[in-house]
Amino acid sequence: IERKPRADDSLRFGLAKKDMVKRRPQPSRKSDAAKLQAKIFFEKAQVALCQEDILKVQKLLVAMKGYGDSKNEQQYIKAAKELISVLVESEVDCRRIQLISLLFPLLPMKYRYKIEKMAAILAFDNSPLRNRCKDSLSEQE
Repeated sequence: IERKPRADDSLRFGLAKKDMVKRRPQPSRKSDAAKLQAKIFFEKAQVALCQEDILKVQKLLVAMKGYGDSKNEQQYIKAAKELISVLVESEVDCRRIQLISLLFPLLPMKYRYKIEKMAAILAFDNSPLRNRCKDSLSEQE
């Protein structure tokens, strides 16, 4: 049986030749969103923190990345606790609370809930509200 040539020789396996050219992989939207979140976090950190605290934050984020890559959960959580402590260390104000909340989307889902819970406790322990509540309880008792 003689095979008849196709009417359109540009098609091969149902794809046009232009589609057969290798295309660069496009960055995922999730990756772009994470980069944008990180950029926003660091822009806000520049405004809200002193240079010493910014250096501590960068150091701790690098450590967290390393612990996450090596799947060392204990050290990751410990570094995250130190990071939150740096962010609420001197004072708890709106800018610092905003920084903490901007940090959460950057965290792996595996650790996020635990770190959010820990951050809420640390932020409250260092807040003026806690001190006022503590003072008012002492006066009444």
